[in-house]
Amino acid sequence: MYVIIYSKDGIMRERITKTEKVGKAFAQFVNGSISKLKRFRVISPDGFDIRRDKFYLSVKEAKQDLKEWIKGFRRQGYYSSMNGHIALADLANNCQIIEF
Repeated sequence: MYVIIYSKDGIMRERITKTEKVGKAFAQFVNGSISKLKRFRVISPDGFDIRRDKFYLSVKEAKQDLKEWIKGFRRQGYYSSMNGHIALADLANNCQIIEF
């Protein structure tokens, strides 16, 4: 079972497959509040979304994906920002989780 969330302009935004999220999304849809669903994005130190094709339904989920994204820079050992190098230990503190 899954739920697909579309924007008002008909673009598919996310396919939710986890059972608890499907139940939550369906309940909000039935209540007519799907447009009020809280969504979050993670913004890099350079101001870009770390996952252009995805948003998160909770801050916890966003933080988990941020940790995974940071792991991608392990081999390099740092994040190369427009403002210089950022140590991996400081990278999460230089990112933002925003609600939209």
